Amino acid sequence: MEQKYLMHLTVDEFKILCKGVFEETISKVLKEIEDDKITPYEKKKTDTTNVHEAAELTGFKVASIYSKVSRNEIPTLGRGRPLVFSRKALEKWLNEGKPTVIDMMYEDWKEKREQKGKKTF
Repeated sequence: MEQKYLMHLTVDEFKILCKGVFEETISKVLKEIEDDKITPYEKKKTDTTNVHEAAELTGFKVASIYSKVSRNEIPTLGRGRPLVFSRKALEKWLNEGKPTVIDMMYEDWKEKREQKGKKTF
């Protein structure tokens, strides 16, 4: 195909150009997936989760999750919108009997002080 400026292409020529670029990109991505260089989105397992996944993981309703966040009763990564949770922190929170965030922070503080050799209260 001869070189033309994009604005000088006909609609059919533009469609052919887009189709070629799309097919080239798709084949490159599929090859990388086959070579295990990248992982498809469905296979990725991240530690962060949103409020709906947190509700599913904990068994609480979404409204209860929001309520627990406002009272510092559940660990979060961020308190803005959208709420972001750590899956590991939620699982730890559930396994420890659902302590409040303040209790968890106190326990972390106490462990750090003990590691430094300082007495706690």
